[in-house]
Amino acid sequence: MSGIQKKVSPFTKHFEARKEILDSWIKHMEFRRNPFLGFTLPNPELLVEMSEFLESLVDIVVSNERPAIFLRGPVGVGKSTHLILIRRDIQNLQDLHGNAFRTAYIDRSGLHARQFARLCAIGFNVKFNKSDDSDEIMDSVGKDIIEKYEKEKIRSVLLAEDISENQHEIFSKLQYLADLNAEKTEEPIATIIMTGTSEYFQALTAVLPQIADRSEPIDVPRFEWKHSREFIGRRIAYAKGEISSFDIDDFSIYPFEEDAAKILADSSRGIPRDLRLLCRASVSVTADALLRKEGKGEINYEIAKVVSEYYQSFLSEV
Repeated sequence: MSGIQKKVSPFTKHFEARKEILDSWIKHMEFRRNPFLGFTLPNPELLVEMSEFLESLVDIVVSNERPAIFLRGPVGVGKSTHLILIRRDIQNLQDLHGNAFRTAYIDRSGLHARQFARLCAIGFNVKFNKSDDSDEIMDSVGKDIIEKYEKEKIRSVLLAEDISENQHEIFSKLQYLADLNAEKTEEPIATIIMTGTSEYFQALTAVLPQIADRSEPIDVPRFEWKHSREFIGRRIAYAKGEISSFDIDDFSIYPFEEDAAKILADSSRGIPRDLRLLCRASVSVTADALLRKEGKGEINYEIAKVVSEYYQSFLSEV
């Protein structure tokens, strides 16, 4: 039986063939990797900042205007990106009363109450017993937040992605955190920053107004052309192994032609995730053309136009 070969599925053969074609393009362009892979936790140097928007978010936290902020927008618009950027910036600042900040970041969704409570505790480095239920864990977190504020002048910021995908019971935990007060202040000492779609925030307002009414809803802006160009430029620099020296005032987007990149940016409607997928599809088409010796590996206007038109057709069918 040792001579029997394992049958390879047509899907596997197709996938391997596509990978070989793409790898040949990556090698031809002298890249170290595919510029447009998706990352669960991307290199922070790949993130495109919309500085004015980011500054306004940080100002809301620093001024302690609301106990909760809800970043809303369509899938892929950059809500998680801004959580990462807020976390980076807020840890180096102080609020109007001289309090420093610490953060806990929950990047998982679909959680039940105990999972959520455990991640809060782990994020804030709070000890708890393995046998504790969700209320007991959150009580430990709450006591620690108050103690940090009163004894060390540290406010706590919880950042939670895609909050709508978690179980309903989690919102009682969020309300508990939003209600925390130290003895000498009526201001909230914990700030919650959540992300979700606009549709979900509307549902939240109708079903749980006690949470929605205390949240500051903020729409994440879409990319303008300058942001889209920077997004492509950073990815190209990353593929070359040059991201650490990326210069926002002087960078190239080669092998993308400028007019090709503009078509893809327009077709993405300013949504970073869609721009990445469009760029990745354009690279795939370009790799096929290079295999047939049609072109030198650049992403040109014609390729970008074909990919964008297909993308728009696909969206209309969905």
